[in-house]
Amino acid sequence: MRPPDGVEGEHTPAAQAALAKDSEWAAPLLWRSEWRNVLGGYLRRGELDPSEPYD
Repeated sequence: MRPPDGVEGEHTPAAQAALAKDSEWAAPLLWRSEWRNVLGGYLRRGELDPSEPYD
């Protein structure tokens, strides 16, 4: 799973470099809750439109 296009932050380059180095990694189930929290923040701030489709 990856964020929608245009959703970037100060750690995006480091995250992209880590993914390029090792694309086969796993995270604990806690990531799902954290991901919902991140998306909720974008929605509250109006930075993500839930009516727009994305890949």
